[in-house]
Amino acid sequence: MARSTFWLALILVQMIGCARIYRPITLAPAPVHGASEDVRASVHLQPWGDNSRYMDRAHSAGVQMLVLTVTNGLDHPVRATLDSGPIQGHWLSPDQAHALIRQSRMGFALYPIGSLAVFPPGQTGAWSALANTLSAISFGATFTIALSNAAVANRSNQKLEAFFQQNAWADGEVPPSGSRRGLLWFRPSQPLRAPATVRLQIVDDQGSRVLEVPVPEPPAQ
Repeated sequence: MARSTFWLALILVQMIGCARIYRPITLAPAPVHGASEDVRASVHLQPWGDNSRYMDRAHSAGVQMLVLTVTNGLDHPVRATLDSGPIQGHWLSPDQAHALIRQSRMGFALYPIGSLAVFPPGQTGAWSALANTLSAISFGATFTIALSNAAVANRSNQKLEAFFQQNAWADGEVPPSGSRRGLLWFRPSQPLRAPATVRLQIVDDQGSRVLEVPVPEPPAQ
């Protein structure tokens, strides 16, 4: 009885946490700067849109999704390169961030497994026919639900991965009076001893320099 109660409770918890459909995300609006004859950079938190499941998983994993914008106010191109250190944490690749944030598919296997534990097949006795029928119906229903949720999670994860790959920051040239934007994923050290900064190497015909841009703190949970 205790085992059946455990599995039944586990199934209910899993069903409450069913897979969520990915909703399209757009990059945060570019910041508006006044006229400048220099290179400027800014970092902002990237909203998750209507994707609370992924947002919650990112918070649980300690991952901040940021958007970096580099604006070139000069009359010649510059090259912007992300400097990975030293920082109070870790920069993640799109694949690393996705691995931490994606929805799990394996948990849905608990549906049919738990169903067999709650309503085991092969019953004997006066009510065996009814019990075995109930077991078959329960297994079929939970198996269908599990497949459906796993498929939703898989499609949603693929769409999130595509968004990450297509919009990830890439080092490169920033044209005159132009800008370059992209996503960054940052996992700060615990506890964060100092404000984190994005360090950029800016290179042009006149030499190179480093821009340091503070990373905004995530909103309080």
